[in-house]
Amino acid sequence: MPVPESLAGLVEEIAPRAVELRRTLHRHPEPANREYRTTELVQRFLAREGLSLNVRSEGTGGWVDIGESPLFGFRADLDALPITEPEDNEIRSGVDGWMHACGHDGHTAIAAALAAVLNRLDLAGGVRILFQPAEESNPGGAADLVKEGLVDGMRGLLAFHVDPSLRAGRIGARSGPITASSDSLTVTLHGPGGHTSRPHRTVNLVDAAAMNFIRRPEAF
Repeated sequence: MPVPESLAGLVEEIAPRAVELRRTLHRHPEPANREYRTTELVQRFLAREGLSLNVRSEGTGGWVDIGESPLFGFRADLDALPITEPEDNEIRSGVDGWMHACGHDGHTAIAAALAAVLNRLDLAGGVRILFQPAEESNPGGAADLVKEGLVDGMRGLLAFHVDPSLRAGRIGARSGPITASSDSLTVTLHGPGGHTSRPHRTVNLVDAAAMNFIRRPEAF
């Protein structure tokens, strides 16, 4: 189905600002639950479109509603990763040891641009754009948004991720979860004490933990 000329024109108008937002976010990455400047940059972007970001009480992340009684949501994530960026990248992180290595700067810019576009359309229903903090932490910020009631009553929620395996201009989709998630676990082993330089004379804790996981992964 062809894109209506009016919608295509809106996207072309807003796209340069979204690109600049993404580049600014990439230069100023922030860790999970400390995305204060990131949230402020999103707030400024939306304000230029006449939209008010509802900032969470923690000061990181928030949401904006377009239309009344939002039944559908779109989620983007804000935080960066503890990775040092290669020096030859044209757009480079200015924060030592941190970078947007997982595309969250792009997600955030796209979500802000989507809000701007939707705000100029005559929607039949409402949409909520969620800016989630702490996607890279465990437990993640998604659980906080759910606890705060920000998805109550919604019929659907769309999240997405950039994928360098797809050519520019193409998208992939499926229902349900996709890609990976992280979790934490605790392993408790009991045995006589000993020195790590002589594991054969005591209980080799690393080997025991690894072999137990291989043989009985359901135990974890």
